[in-house]
Amino acid sequence: MKKLNKNYYWVIFSVIIIIFFLIELKALPYLKPGDENVYLYMGKLVSEGKIPYKDFFLAHPPLQILIIAAVFKIVGFNIFISNLMPLLFTLLSAFFLFKIVKEKFNEIKALAAVALFLFSFSTLSLATDFVGINLTAMFAVIGFYCLFNKNNYIKSGIFFGLASITRLYSLVPIFVILIVLFLRNKKGFYKFLLSFSSIFVTTNLILLLLFGPGYFVPVYSYHLMKPFSGEPKLFLLFSFFKINWFLFLFPISFIFARNKKKLEMIWPIAVAYFIFLFTLKKVFEFYLLLLFPFLAILAVYGITDALERIKSKNIRITIIAVLSLVVVWNITADSLFLINHSFMEFESGKDMAAVIKGYAPADAVLFGDSSITPLMSFMSGRKIAFDFADSNEMRFEAAVADIKKTIEMLKKENVVVITQPAAIGDLPLLQYHLNNNCKHLKTFWDRYEGEFSVFYCPR
Repeated sequence: MKKLNKNYYWVIFSVIIIIFFLIELKALPYLKPGDENVYLYMGKLVSEGKIPYKDFFLAHPPLQILIIAAVFKIVGFNIFISNLMPLLFTLLSAFFLFKIVKEKFNEIKALAAVALFLFSFSTLSLATDFVGINLTAMFAVIGFYCLFNKNNYIKSGIFFGLASITRLYSLVPIFVILIVLFLRNKKGFYKFLLSFSSIFVTTNLILLLLFGPGYFVPVYSYHLMKPFSGEPKLFLLFSFFKINWFLFLFPISFIFARNKKKLEMIWPIAVAYFIFLFTLKKVFEFYLLLLFPFLAILAVYGITDALERIKSKNIRITIIAVLSLVVVWNITADSLFLINHSFMEFESGKDMAAVIKGYAPADAVLFGDSSITPLMSFMSGRKIAFDFADSNEMRFEAAVADIKKTIEMLKKENVVVITQPAAIGDLPLLQYHLNNNCKHLKTFWDRYEGEFSVFYCPR
């Protein structure tokens, strides 16, 4: 009977995974404007023989791009596969989150943690966007499982090392883990530090020796040189919290929970990561995804501890029923919104690609806003000028790239420039160039993605 019960919980887990996959299925055939296109384009470049930090600018450690390149080398560029990769990484995170909570606590808490993680709005909306955090979170969750459940400090350090050469903000939980281990378990501390360093330090030393400033400037200096966002950080974070309210509200219950020592490594990670977000010059929604598995554990532990202290069975059942109904209603509303308004083909994409192919000569290259230009490269078959895939305006504002020199280089090519408000098109020198040396082909208005203007600039 006990074995049957365990199988039953795995069946429920599988049902949760299937429901999540079915929701995401509609998003798999499409690419839309976003940062993920930059990384997919860079992965395509590497699969064709280009080298990051030498042939093109990459603002992060290389593991994500290398994985994309390896897949493209095998199957070629494929939109479905491009979207499937981050989805699989998200599902693997859910699998190891389930194992963490099941083995440390019980199956019911594990199922609740997985549901809170997978069906938060940001997880649902970003699961097929290969922005890198999906991969980072997967390595971090596996690493934490090795540490928290298995006390395998060497394996844990290796997986956290892989997370660190995907995105540097994974260093925040790693730093917390090192502090806790140093205070609690010196032997574990040295094992974890050694295995983590074998990945992180070795990779960085090799890349620094190979590329010098070509690696250090984009991966480290650039992020310190970025200008501060004009938007109030507290307002931005609050807007992210609102759309993921149960994953941020429920963990507050942990403050009142008993035996907090059981999660003495998890809650400091959450606190440290929130502090880290407030120190950043600009915060994006996907930064929070690394925190979600840890918040799900805190939420489930805090809520169930509070319920266990309620003596009346009827009151407990009522509270569970109300919370479940509210969460299910919210998940249903979020899922329907995404299916009907987000998980669809970019409406203006085909028309924009047709304008590019119809008005610009065959040798024309593309330049413009990083959210749309790589996507138009895929759709129109035109290359991006100078492999300038990451044309984020912050590169120019941070003086990592020179807009004046870039424009002079563009003048030597037949170029299609694609701009979007509040992005690279707002740079005064580029505006002057477009107004005086280029022909405005068309402005597109997309009801979900906003306004895009297409210019042709002959050499």
